[in-house]
Amino acid sequence: LMMKIVPEGLILICTIVNDSAVSAPNDQIVEQVIQEIKQYVDIECKDLNFFLCININYNQDARILKMHQCELIEEAASKFGINLEGKIPLSPLPENAKISSDDCPEEVSQEDITKMRSMISILLYISITRPTILYAVTKLATVQDRPSKLHLKYAPRIIKYLLYTKLLPLVFSAEPYTLPDGSVQAADEPCIFADSSHADGGLAEKHQSTGGYDVLYGGGTWIAKSHTPKIIADSSPKLELHQLYGASKQAMTIHILFEKILQPLGHSIHIKQDNNTVISVFSISSNNKNSRHWETKYFWVEQLKERDIIAIDQCKSKHMLADGNTKPLSEEIYL
Repeated sequence: LMMKIVPEGLILICTIVNDSAVSAPNDQIVEQVIQEIKQYVDIECKDLNFFLCININYNQDARILKMHQCELIEEAASKFGINLEGKIPLSPLPENAKISSDDCPEEVSQEDITKMRSMISILLYISITRPTILYAVTKLATVQDRPSKLHLKYAPRIIKYLLYTKLLPLVFSAEPYTLPDGSVQAADEPCIFADSSHADGGLAEKHQSTGGYDVLYGGGTWIAKSHTPKIIADSSPKLELHQLYGASKQAMTIHILFEKILQPLGHSIHIKQDNNTVISVFSISSNNKNSRHWETKYFWVEQLKERDIIAIDQCKSKHMLADGNTKPLSEEIYL
């Protein structure tokens, strides 16, 4: 990745092996960059419609960018013999599905292991444009070395779900967009939804929890994360604080990115949380050996608030976009 700041804005050149994508503030600068490259390398130039297995459609007049991975999804379905016959899943996983190492058998055939690893690797890449599958894929990745028969059913289900919705794009727009609660967000204002699911892991995972966040920018999911924190929280508020801390670090990274490379945001990055205890009345009174660890996270987040880098907003659970990054949801939510 090469970046160069010019008076008009930012020039980006992304190169993978022998393919490159050029982005610049206007067509004239793009053409200048291409002509400079041609002085050293013989290249074929065309509009950016397909790059790294991602279909790209940019409507310059409407200022709307759409991306999907239809061809890659079809390739995955063909590779693993998956079609749309039979019942069509309308969500990545069944509601309340549990994926745990508790279910892993002692012995698994190398064929099953190879098949699961192959499916996971493809699905992780597809999650770039389909972030709603991230929770399911990251959970299955934890059992890919010893997949059970149930796990080997879940992975093809995700691919079948993707095949049915293969043309569903990830959309970014330069126009203001509406959040689930009805509020309007400016296109150039990042917004983060952070959530967690307390102690949803199995016994083998020591009842670890799952956390995740979505960063929206231009109306689309710019950054998504679903993970299992290494820390085992003994309460839901502490887990939410840990997740808020992680989302705040991401907000700080975005703040620095805009300040140093793009242009200063000039406003706080709003982080949506649905745990009111963390937002308004969380305090740490425990004297156990871990209390200082939690206090450090708490005061670091408070410092970002005082510097107006972040603002923490109450969000109703039904409006929490990161909910799907922490647990399986009902099919109705995906419709």
